Amino acid sequence: MTLVVVQNLKSNGIIILCILLYICINMTMHIIKRVRWKRFLLTLSIIMLIISIKLVFMDFILLLPISLLEAMQMLDLSEWICFIINGLILLSINKGLIPLYVLVFLLTFFYTKLTKGNIEKLNKFTRMDDDLREENYKLNSMLSRDLEYENQLKYVSQLEERNKIAQEIHDNIGHTLSASLMQLEAANLLMDRDMDKSRSIIQNTINVLRDGMENIRATLRNIKPASEQMGISRIKLLLDKFMKDNNIDVILVYKGNLELISYNQWKVIHDNINECLTNILRYSKATKVMVNVNVLNKLTKVEIKDNGIGEMKISKGLGIRGIEERTEGIGGKVIIDGSNGFSVILLLPIG
Repeated sequence: MTLVVVQNLKSNGIIILCILLYICINMTMHIIKRVRWKRFLLTLSIIMLIISIKLVFMDFILLLPISLLEAMQMLDLSEWICFIINGLILLSINKGLIPLYVLVFLLTFFYTKLTKGNIEKLNKFTRMDDDLREENYKLNSMLSRDLEYENQLKYVSQLEERNKIAQEIHDNIGHTLSASLMQLEAANLLMDRDMDKSRSIIQNTINVLRDGMENIRATLRNIKPASEQMGISRIKLLLDKFMKDNNIDVILVYKGNLELISYNQWKVIHDNINECLTNILRYSKATKVMVNVNVLNKLTKVEIKDNGIGEMKISKGLGIRGIEERTEGIGGKVIIDGSNGFSVILLLPIG
């Protein structure tokens, strides 16, 4: 009896040792990354299983489908080969283990199939993500190049404009002043000897300088943009920046003779629109803003209206008071309405 117990203990110890070796080999195989070592450990695992089946414990054969399916997946073999191999194994095992072996094989097969499909999907999504990252990088690079080109174009345009101004000053003002200076020096020399000649030279110099002044005025008129161009351009720039920074649609509408709006009025309009946009961003929860500049017969009407929550009871804070003070400072009036969204209307006199 004692001998049987000792033999059972030895047998159980060998079985546990084989199981531990099998687990260690398979864990190591899944940890390392080199394919060559993976294949070596998988081969070692299968050999160890075969030896354990023959010499230790027949039930170890239930672990064989797992290793065979891993080998099939690693070597990219056909599924039919795996079925044929396992069919041959079924012919050589005890009939009592066949149902359990078939169950283990089928569970392992479907698990491996499902895992392989998920891995393929994951790899596909990973490739798509890499492609999107690369495309995004290319778009960002193109955008950076476009911005760089735009900045370079602006810089070159500024240089060309400055060169044009310098050339016109040199051609018109420089020549006029040089010729006038020479004539004045000649008149100074003739002052004592020939007064009439000297007066004639001075009068001619005065005429030349007068023509030079007209040329200077004409040059400045050509260089300096009209006030309405400056005014509406500044407002467009303000609205474009607000729309870009805050993702709120802004529509600008203007009609009438914008030349009737003075420089001071354009400044007040710009500052008031800026204040209104700040309030819209803080309080209105709007998604759309309409700015309407309309030059009428006797006044200019500017309306800044949003589609936000509005306010029936209007409390005049620093922003609204600032709008009123700026507008009243140039003789205008302000109308505020919060019943349907929020609207600020500026009425400015013409002339």
